[in-house]
Amino acid sequence: MKKIFIGLTVALLPALAIAEVTSEVAIEQRQAAFKEIKAAVADVKDALKAKDFSAAESSAQTIVGNAQQVTELFPAGSFKGDTRAKAKIWDNLADFQQRQQNLVTDAEQLVTASQSGDVGTLKGAFKTLSKDCKGCHRKYRQVF
Repeated sequence: MKKIFIGLTVALLPALAIAEVTSEVAIEQRQAAFKEIKAAVADVKDALKAKDFSAAESSAQTIVGNAQQVTELFPAGSFKGDTRAKAKIWDNLADFQQRQQNLVTDAEQLVTASQSGDVGTLKGAFKTLSKDCKGCHRKYRQVF
């Protein structure tokens, strides 16, 4: 019996190590994506002030690409390590995934709004996107 337990432990160690690396990589990748989203949101805000619809569209496209990528970067257990993701993400996974999908959809709407050439439309889409970010961060991101 003891030999079976030791054998299973040894056999499972590589799988556990891979899972941990996967979580670490996912954390690094999602943090990088969120940094790009944050920078692109600031760029959209600046473009909105300057009424530079081309710059707004380019930044909105960056947000879309990163928002789509982030949806795959929250594997189970990836709240451990150098991250501010709260564990309750995985307790409320359906809500969290819906919020991520809303981010993607509203980022796509931001692209469309930037193509409209209408400041009011762009402001409205930007406000909606900002609410997505704030709502998710308040619920699923640790402050410190």
